Amino acid sequence: MKAFIRFCCLPLLLLGSLTASAQIPLPAQRAAALSQKLRTLILPELTFQDATLEEAIEFLRLKCAQIDSTADPSKRGINIVLLGRSKAKLSLQLKNTPVSEALRYITELTGRGYIVEPYAIVIGGKNFKSTNPPPRLIATHGIEAQAQNILLPSVQFQKASPEEACEYMRLKRSDVDPPRPMPNIVLKAPDPFSKRQLSLDLKNIPQSEALRYIAELSGLHLRYQAEAVLLSQREDDLGKIELLGKATEKLRADKIILPLAQFQNATLEEVATFVRIKSAEADPAKNGINIIIAPGTDLQAACSLDVRHIRASEMLRYAAGLMDLKISADDHAFTISAK
Repeated sequence: MKAFIRFCCLPLLLLGSLTASAQIPLPAQRAAALSQKLRTLILPELTFQDATLEEAIEFLRLKCAQIDSTADPSKRGINIVLLGRSKAKLSLQLKNTPVSEALRYITELTGRGYIVEPYAIVIGGKNFKSTNPPPRLIATHGIEAQAQNILLPSVQFQKASPEEACEYMRLKRSDVDPPRPMPNIVLKAPDPFSKRQLSLDLKNIPQSEALRYIAELSGLHLRYQAEAVLLSQREDDLGKIELLGKATEKLRADKIILPLAQFQNATLEEVATFVRIKSAEADPAKNGINIIIAPGTDLQAACSLDVRHIRASEMLRYAAGLMDLKISADDHAFTISAK
């Protein structure tokens, strides 16, 4: 497929550091408050007959929103994240039951378990553990703090691929009030991870939590780096740059900021050409950076990437990592080669 490449000269976005508000409760406090809510919300009646787990959870989600009398309508109800699918059916008839007990019965009858996290109930296997557990502390700077401070009114999609879910999150910048830059998201989901179908229905949730649940549903590891949120397999270094000599070329590339770079199935040759041209345009000295493709490297290796306000060195690193290629930098050039 022919690559689609776009580069727009946008004003540079000064992301800065976002300091978490002292009023934001610690994750453990939020989880405790959600547990209390589960105990105090009382369901007048709950009846299932041969219902699937998905049907039971959706019914519970709607009922909780109806009986919750929280003053702020956006905070009524509970968020529920369901990991995996279940063929089990359940029949249940309860009256005047706390939501916590209803959840216990529903999960026990379907051979599942649940944990209470700061912003949602997560339902998984009987004794499951999160691949990406919630953070214990509130971040005070960097990309993670930025993502924690972006509150999304809703996150809703059905049977989306990991790529579609990440694109959905990129487009959510229009929902943020006041508008602010959204963190870059870099996804590397090889088969079979890329074929997973993700469904989420969340309200009033930080972007960091929504991304964590996307990673959890995808079976991927979530990491925060200086200029992007990464979703990939835990052992994947996403193109670690090997530094040779004083690596002067990388130091130069660190100072060249690309305002916007978007690739859709771009080949290695196309990516390298793009970076050579656009780094020269963005370089105050108009020199750009040198890129060497070593003999024997697959020129048709391809990647998709959508990043903003990013150093040229980081963009190259992510592109090489997405194509499973090796990248190094010495005093004169970046070299991309087969692993």
